[in-house]
Amino acid sequence: MKDVKLTGVQKVAVLLMDLDPVVASEVMSHFNEDEAQEVSAEIMRMKSADPDTVDFVMAELATMVDSGRTPARGGAHLARRLISGAFGEDKAGDVMERAAGVLAGKAFEFLDTMDATQILALIHEETPQIQAVVLSNLDPRTASAVLSGLDEPVRNGVAFRIATMGTPSTEAVRVTAEILKSRVSSVATAREQASIGGVQSLVEIVNRADSATERGVLEYMAATDPELGAEVRNLMFTFADLLRLDDHSLQMVLRSIRMDVLARALRGANPALEQKIRRNMSSRNVVALNEESSSVSKLRTSEVEEARGEVVREVRALEAAGELNLSKQEEDEYV
Repeated sequence: MKDVKLTGVQKVAVLLMDLDPVVASEVMSHFNEDEAQEVSAEIMRMKSADPDTVDFVMAELATMVDSGRTPARGGAHLARRLISGAFGEDKAGDVMERAAGVLAGKAFEFLDTMDATQILALIHEETPQIQAVVLSNLDPRTASAVLSGLDEPVRNGVAFRIATMGTPSTEAVRVTAEILKSRVSSVATAREQASIGGVQSLVEIVNRADSATERGVLEYMAATDPELGAEVRNLMFTFADLLRLDDHSLQMVLRSIRMDVLARALRGANPALEQKIRRNMSSRNVVALNEESSSVSKLRTSEVEEARGEVVREVRALEAAGELNLSKQEEDEYV
């Protein structure tokens, strides 16, 4: 008989799948609620078990019965009992909640070694809700690339679900991850991500997406839920927001932007913004900007948007490096 590697829950699922449904129901009636949910989820995931697997589980069960030994048991109930004894009942709920968050985040660690194209192929047939859960558990840069690869109607629905989702149950996340994991062969290095979803998660993803994705998501959010759309928009930084940068910060940004990119980005821009940018440039650079602007008579909208996106990405890079504080800029504007 071949050696089969299964978890304890998987072995119970195989056993119940092989029993008469009436007997299996009687066995399950002795489980607590969490155990019943775990085993039921595993039965749904496995769907069927080959004869060798069934024989292996039955043989192991027979050995345990003959020896009179029972396996050590863990699970949420035992964990809570131990935590309550160590820290008190008042703190047990908080500790368990954080532990569940860490467990949920680790469920998708196997995706860390996959690129956006592979992940997109993996989830493109899943429901928008599952896609939202997966994207919320990815690094924001990878998630933004995956989001951009979705068709626009699907992309907008996924973005909305990310912004409005609460914290999914640990079991729901685990089952989703196991289904996806069964389709891939690589497993990556562990990464914790306890908190997922919400407006900030969407902002981090869209902030790193291309201009067309950003505009489409913002328009959809504003039309679907104006209040939520405004909240997302207020947390983002766009090309027009260069107006609220102080002169020193704007000069720092302009030093990193090529003149041809800046010339394209300013095509059709707010006159007040263009004046502010020119005011923060040296006379020599203003001349260079004028030459670049006059050298190209026509530009496609996509070219202008890409140039503006490059400027915004530089702003975000400076913020990530700690050289620019956008939240402080907002405070200065309203104080």
